[in-house]
Amino acid sequence: MRAYLPKIKFIVLCCIAFTLTSYIWAAPNLIFVYAGLWLLEGGIGQKLKAFYSNKYAWLFASLFLLHVVGMIYTSYAQIGWFTIQVKASLIVFPVLFASEGVMDSKKQKPFMYAFITGCICNGLICLGYAIWKYYTLHVSEFNYMQFSIFLHPSYYSMYIDMAIVFIAYLFMSKEISLITIEKIVLTFCLAFFALMIVLLQSKAGQITTALLFVAMLIALAMKKGVKWRIVMLLGIAIFGAIAYRYISSGNSRIFSAFQIASGNMDRKSPESTQVRYYVWQASMEIIHQHPIIGTGTGDADSVLQKQYVKDGDTGALEHHLNSHNEYMQIGVALGCIGVMVLLACLLLPLFKSIKERRYVYMAFIVIILINFLVESMLETQAGTMFYGLLNSLLMFNFVI
Repeated sequence: MRAYLPKIKFIVLCCIAFTLTSYIWAAPNLIFVYAGLWLLEGGIGQKLKAFYSNKYAWLFASLFLLHVVGMIYTSYAQIGWFTIQVKASLIVFPVLFASEGVMDSKKQKPFMYAFITGCICNGLICLGYAIWKYYTLHVSEFNYMQFSIFLHPSYYSMYIDMAIVFIAYLFMSKEISLITIEKIVLTFCLAFFALMIVLLQSKAGQITTALLFVAMLIALAMKKGVKWRIVMLLGIAIFGAIAYRYISSGNSRIFSAFQIASGNMDRKSPESTQVRYYVWQASMEIIHQHPIIGTGTGDADSVLQKQYVKDGDTGALEHHLNSHNEYMQIGVALGCIGVMVLLACLLLPLFKSIKERRYVYMAFIVIILINFLVESMLETQAGTMFYGLLNSLLMFNFVI
């Protein structure tokens, strides 16, 4: 039985990738199953020794451990312990994957397919449900929050961007061969993801997707004998642009960002771009008041709400918003020490990936860096599981 555990464990890992992108509520249970199989394999002493001796594993785990330290001076212990639970992936995955070593490259393809398939299934369900409501209830819900059933549009867009990176790798990798039907299916997946990004209306998602397509076109232009792929990407990009122009109302969300520069602002407005401006102001004020160690692991949201009342930010107060910026969210809770640890967790692997030409990992870090600017991604399991899983997997196991 023990001889089959590695195969079973990898199947569970692929299931985690699938459910994370499609039915996220099942992912924590599958992570628990994976951890159980990891224990059943035995060799715990050697596995823990591999974790202890890995400086990057300790770096990633330190962000979680810092939140545990923040419990010492928090005023809201119950909220703090819930936060600890949400962020458990930040230490669970480094412990599990740092001990695995580099995985066989043959495992990369099925894992990526599981992740891509989950994103496709999520989109098909969302699109099918929106079409059903349009024709049966005469309600149009093809955009943003109404459209995305399982995840907030920002998170789903982030997952899609990572799926696009995986597809690009499958197309360009010399180690992975694709048959014709795979190439056709993956091409349609790219077009479908372009449509989803338009409908989801996540500004960060749209900007990141545009950057990814530009990067892929540049990479293909530097290669020989891939003209058909350049034509394919240009066709998908044109399709996305047309969809953006005629299907989506998302351009109003993008252009609303320019209201900040023009001074047309309203503290009572719930519009996401405007409310972020005042939320960030409030967050910076709190960081200024508690610069070194922050307010404590469980106090961030409560302190922010009080600051909104003081500043008259009724739009942010009404929706009980967090910092909507992970760097500031960590700064409010754990101060500059926490921000420095977070930046180290992102920038040191980024430099390593650039130095070693690990383009998939580099793209993942860039996606995270961009999305952390506009969302407090690590305040939900959708964010912590995505970051914890792929960050550890790409650092320790998939050297790509």
